[in-house]
Amino acid sequence: MSVNELQRLAKARYVSLTVLGPDAPSDGKQVWVVRDGDALIVALPETCPEIVQIQQDNTISLAPCDLRGRPQGSATLGTAEIRPAVIDLETYKDLAKQKYDWPDFLAARVARLGTPKSHFITIRIALAEQ
Repeated sequence: MSVNELQRLAKARYVSLTVLGPDAPSDGKQVWVVRDGDALIVALPETCPEIVQIQQDNTISLAPCDLRGRPQGSATLGTAEIRPAVIDLETYKDLAKQKYDWPDFLAARVARLGTPKSHFITIRIALAEQ
């Protein structure tokens, strides 16, 4: 894992998370990302198809992207680990509060209007050696 790559992705406002594998879709999911030591953490709704895909194949690709999910830089490979524990979600929330502002939280809330309420699951990502 390159520290520069870790810093580059951790500084990005959004990243595109793409699960690699034979049954995974080719397009990425735009998510918030926070750094926790030598790993990155994202949170996804438990009903998100990427959760099932990660359970089948935990190889992922991350690339910085804009609010609409359009890539803004090169992709980096990594390994995803599903962390359903509440403590991991609390860590993610604390780190996200340090990185993102209230307009970001408001925009995320508005984007979820009309969708069923779901619980979130954190995913810890270790970047591959470069």
